[in-house]
Amino acid sequence: KATLIAGAQRLPKTAPAGTILDNDQGFGRVNLDRSMKKTLCTVEGTPLQTGQKSTTSITVPAGGGNLRIAMAYTDFPGDSLVNNLNLIVTAPSGTRYTGNQKTSAGGSLALDSTNNVEVVDITSAAAGKWTIDVVASSVSPGPQDFALAAILA
Repeated sequence: KATLIAGAQRLPKTAPAGTILDNDQGFGRVNLDRSMKKTLCTVEGTPLQTGQKSTTSITVPAGGGNLRIAMAYTDFPGDSLVNNLNLIVTAPSGTRYTGNQKTSAGGSLALDSTNNVEVVDITSAAAGKWTIDVVASSVSPGPQDFALAAILA
């Protein structure tokens, strides 16, 4: 699931620039070629408890292109999100990005506490080592496992 979401493409001119997801197209249309051929990493994460984190590093080559990272997990049944994992990505420069937030100038570093799928989408990703953290903000019944995928398009 995370790999397909990471490789999804937003339909052009359907939402403001920098929109990660919306009610009209979700994370975008599935692009199998992008999802399967340009994968930098896929991770079946070790289950986490509240306060724990899992860290993965990837290397973006020079002239890498657009970097899209997706984290997904199957939450327990409930009227709203039961467990909350958050995606935090750190660029080689130290700039941080959080899941489901705009990555343009003035983008928020707020954490998403309503979705069990989070995506960070970086246009023209800088070459170098990127750090991907999955942080267990709140895990009541658990531990909570997750999947992570990073693609370069």
